[in-house]
Amino acid sequence: MQLMVCLSLMLKNKVNSSVYSLCSFNVWHSRLCHVNKRIITNLGNLDMIPKVSLNDFEKCEFCSQAKITKKSHKSVVRESEPLDLIHSDLCEFDGILTRNRKRYFITFIDDCSDYTYVYLLKNKSDALDMFKVFVTEIEN
Repeated sequence: MQLMVCLSLMLKNKVNSSVYSLCSFNVWHSRLCHVNKRIITNLGNLDMIPKVSLNDFEKCEFCSQAKITKKSHKSVVRESEPLDLIHSDLCEFDGILTRNRKRYFITFIDDCSDYTYVYLLKNKSDALDMFKVFVTEIEN
């Protein structure tokens, strides 16, 4: 917005700086944070920037990359037997402690049944011990 105010004042005062007298669409497209053709045309019509020719328009590499979507992941084969595949995650409570002074939690999720086990931990180093507890529980 400050750039537009500055440009407006310069154009009203008839200051002809070589930096601001460029009339390339691509230069103004980049300077104005990759806005579309309509906005640049409107700014030109309002004499906030020099009028630019849309014939100079070249496809912007940055705008094209921003519109590219990511490829989807390959489909995952779900396990059909309980406890064949277990997903795990270790997270922090964002600095908030539980009543028992626990700062972390670990989850174990069965891929087949989506049954979830959650354990509270004081330290990250307790994760292996909780995994051993989890294994003994599911083996019973």
